[in-house]
Amino acid sequence: MKGKQLGLILMMVLLALSGAASRGQVQSGVQTSITAPTDGFITFDPTLKVQGTAQVSAGAKLDLVLVSVNGKAQKATLKADGSFEAEVELEYFGENIVSATVVTDNKQVGSARVSVHLQRRVLFFDDFEAGRPRPEWAPASGTWVVQKDAQFGWIYTIAESDWNQPVFTYITTPGSRSWRNYAVEVSIVNGRGRSGGNQGIGIVVRAQDDLNKVLLEVKSDRWLCWRIIQAGQWSDCQGKVAPGLTDASVILRVEARDSTFVAYINGIERTRWEDLNKKFTQGMPGLYVYYKEGAFFDNFKVESLEARAQSALAAVKEAPPIPDWELIRTQLAQLEPRLQQLDSRLNALQSAVGQVSKDLPKLQVSVTPSDLNALSQKMEGVEQLLEAWGQDKRVETLQALLGEQISKIKRLGDAVERMTEEFGPLKQRVESAAAKAESVDGKATLGLLLGAAGAGLALLVVLGVVLGILK
Repeated sequence: MKGKQLGLILMMVLLALSGAASRGQVQSGVQTSITAPTDGFITFDPTLKVQGTAQVSAGAKLDLVLVSVNGKAQKATLKADGSFEAEVELEYFGENIVSATVVTDNKQVGSARVSVHLQRRVLFFDDFEAGRPRPEWAPASGTWVVQKDAQFGWIYTIAESDWNQPVFTYITTPGSRSWRNYAVEVSIVNGRGRSGGNQGIGIVVRAQDDLNKVLLEVKSDRWLCWRIIQAGQWSDCQGKVAPGLTDASVILRVEARDSTFVAYINGIERTRWEDLNKKFTQGMPGLYVYYKEGAFFDNFKVESLEARAQSALAAVKEAPPIPDWELIRTQLAQLEPRLQQLDSRLNALQSAVGQVSKDLPKLQVSVTPSDLNALSQKMEGVEQLLEAWGQDKRVETLQALLGEQISKIKRLGDAVERMTEEFGPLKQRVESAAAKAESVDGKATLGLLLGAAGAGLALLVVLGVVLGILK
């Protein structure tokens, strides 16, 4: 029975991985459906309860049910009435494919799948697409307005009359003043602006009120730093780094955990600050503009980083990029003629090695020891080339990419190893001849040595061409 179930499970895993079943599709007389969650369901919790039903044709009996998340099987319970349920763990932020596969005792198979989106827990979000700010925004100074930009759509900015003063606005949802661990993220456009003056733009990270708060301040394209305001008095820059905003449009993000603050621009950490006195461990977030003209905000978001909200998400990761299979097939097709050319060059290399081995016993020409030493050095160069080729990691890369060419790649490696073994004795014979030449009045009688030297040079050329193909 175990072998039977293992075979069925493997079959169902393949079905889940292939994505063959469409949503609610009937297969081989087994009607399978996932009743909860619905297709397109959005959740903040990675633990998900899956329920569904299966109906079989007359004479068939349900045998197994498998619920998978992104092709990975997880435990499910099949009930006598044909319903099933499972508690699964979502794998990625963003889209996850949840599938159910049912098998009968006579090997009929049915499956269904739904798409479920896992999102981080959002405390507040405003993309300003309603043409007005959400009512939770509470400007403390200046006139904050929503305008429509030709390129970016609806955006949040300040009126032109307020370009010559610092202005602030805050999020005042119920409980926002007591928020402790959260991330604030916003898109800033045209924040780079002029380099001179005191222009600034940024995020109010934590505000107890309008006179006591922590800011992340960006001074145009020059630098960014933390400002601590207490009783209306501004501190000097803390954790100052340069440059500031180097792009016209960026995503600015600050993560505040207890007394630790970390800032990111476009996902790259730039600066951090520790509130050693722990005076700002909670408070409401917001935005500010300081003598800054023409800059605006979009897609303002506050995410919870509370441990109880994040502990279950610890194993969740970002969805991997979808492979471009068409591109991979094209690259493999382009590698095939290169591999054939490499194989041809290898045959020429083997022929050259064989010719040198045949000609060496026939050497009858008198040459000087310097000629022999030169040939010996060239042989050492060949030996080093062969050793380097044998260790070249690109051969391993070819093996990984070209499944159907694995036998050819292995043959190339074997040939290089054989040639390396052949060159050892060959080199020793040349060195021995050099020693004899030195002992006979500086001359030696070795037939066709110059011809062998030419063959050695040809061998070097062939090696260079073959290695060039691998580049």
